[in-house]
Amino acid sequence: MTHLAELKETLRKKGFRITKPRLAVIDVLRKAEKPLSPYDIQKRLNSDFKINTVTIYRILNLFGKIGLVHRTHTKEGYVCCDSNKPGCHFLAICKKCGRKKEFTIKECAILSLIPKDLPFKNIEHISEIAGICLSCSKSKNTYT
Repeated sequence: MTHLAELKETLRKKGFRITKPRLAVIDVLRKAEKPLSPYDIQKRLNSDFKINTVTIYRILNLFGKIGLVHRTHTKEGYVCCDSNKPGCHFLAICKKCGRKKEFTIKECAILSLIPKDLPFKNIEHISEIAGICLSCSKSKNTYT
């Protein structure tokens, strides 16, 4: 199943409509190599298809709640969730160019640190790690 088909299926299962703006936002994020702000997303949308920034924020908020995107802190933006696998999701983000790579760990040690009597269930987390990607590490000025 393609990523777009998975997106549509997830929206249907959760009871949400499949709209042109939602598809446009996820398409921009799927093609991006690094986190994008709502303003970056708006700039990358097709010139004949405009979505206002408030709508983009609402779409990103919805997608975040249902696990289709992650908000990043290292590079202040949003990325498409690359993995629908269960487990703990981690984002590795290059401090220099902003490229991202997501990976999932099925058995995560972090979850074992959570107290058993914590009054929450279905606990999930996303973690970010930052470093210098292989491409940037080959260039000069690695630490800028």
